[in-house]
Amino acid sequence: MKSSTDTRERLGLNTDFKRGVVFALLSLTMFALLLLLRRPQWATPWLIASLFTFALWRLRRQQSTPR
Repeated sequence: MKSSTDTRERLGLNTDFKRGVVFALLSLTMFALLLLLRRPQWATPWLIASLFTFALWRLRRQQSTPR
């Protein structure tokens, strides 16, 4: 079984910036898909939860980097 590190390197997601861009693009794509499917009652909470998750991930990354 491959580890998540192997998968990230294979996909070229070797930097935090690239991982953040991919996460943001996937979240916005899902938001747009929910809007296209006429599910705005699901789209808004999805976007809010995605932004919250992204913010927590970035805060954790900033705290764990040695200065």
